[in-house]
Amino acid sequence: GMLRHRDPPVFSGIDVQDVEDWLSSYERVSTHNNWVDVLKLNNVIFYLTQVAKLWYANHEANITTWATFKAHFADVFGHPAVRKLRAEHCLHGRAQQSGETFTSYIEDVLDLCHRVSSLMPESDKVRHILKCIHEGAFQMLLVKEPRTVADVITLCQSY
Repeated sequence: GMLRHRDPPVFSGIDVQDVEDWLSSYERVSTHNNWVDVLKLNNVIFYLTQVAKLWYANHEANITTWATFKAHFADVFGHPAVRKLRAEHCLHGRAQQSGETFTSYIEDVLDLCHRVSSLMPESDKVRHILKCIHEGAFQMLLVKEPRTVADVITLCQSY
């Protein structure tokens, strides 16, 4: 049967919503809906409100491709420096909570690492994960000396 059409989230441009997260989500839904770039651009107006919608209405004439939209939109509504600082702050204080699974903790740390730098070296990611993982797991990992995130995940699954 036909896959049900999905709606992307709405972006307003006035709250703390992250523009990169929103674009990524919009792209994912577009793929599900089989929207090619022309359709992504034609449909985007329906998922913008308030300042974001006003901005698009004012600049629509100059935005002729989806790539152009994404670039300008991220420039106007993205705050890469703020995003990076917020991620660094979260990463600095991120510890595995009691009762939190290794998967939940590791994936969250990896997301923060990516927000700090999409080019962060594997060794730094491993260091960030190990920094505040549960004490027992930390001792085990210290002995095993994992080199990659994949190694850490495998070791934690068998812990």
